[in-house]
Amino acid sequence: SDLPTAPYATSTNGGSVFLNGYPDTLQIADSSAWDFGTGDFTLECWFYPTQLSSVMTMISQYDSTVGCAIQWSNSDGILRLFNGNTQIIATSAGVFKVNQWHHVVAVRSGTTVSLFVNGTRYGTTSSSANFSGSGQPMTIGNLPSPQVQNCYGYITDARIVDRKSTRLNSSHI
Repeated sequence: SDLPTAPYATSTNGGSVFLNGYPDTLQIADSSAWDFGTGDFTLECWFYPTQLSSVMTMISQYDSTVGCAIQWSNSDGILRLFNGNTQIIATSAGVFKVNQWHHVVAVRSGTTVSLFVNGTRYGTTSSSANFSGSGQPMTIGNLPSPQVQNCYGYITDARIVDRKSTRLNSSHI
């Protein structure tokens, strides 16, 4: 596995972006590269929450019925990967802590979907769901439509990989 086992360090990972709720986001224009379909993909980032608001969305390309999103919910302390309104996989409660870096990774290989936090796999499930694009921009820090579920904290090294065609890498953001 190529998942990091060490905590985030600026000397290794570079800088980060501070997000303080809406309208603090980073957006990359819609692209067919975000249409993962039924293929393999990886979504990952380092996240350092400075508060635990109700729901925080780290990476998304979502418009309420289609697209993907990685979200953390304060009501139950669970990290989830969604395809549209459908939860694909979730961690157990209590994975996130305030003022601490967390490495978050969602991977689909074939029909196997896994969710990792800090190198620990918190679940694997089978899903042949079609992760079609939503027409929205790829967004770091909240849902693009509507602009809610805002992050409060730092995000760095967000990476989106569509393994069947294009590798898109936005490091040291």
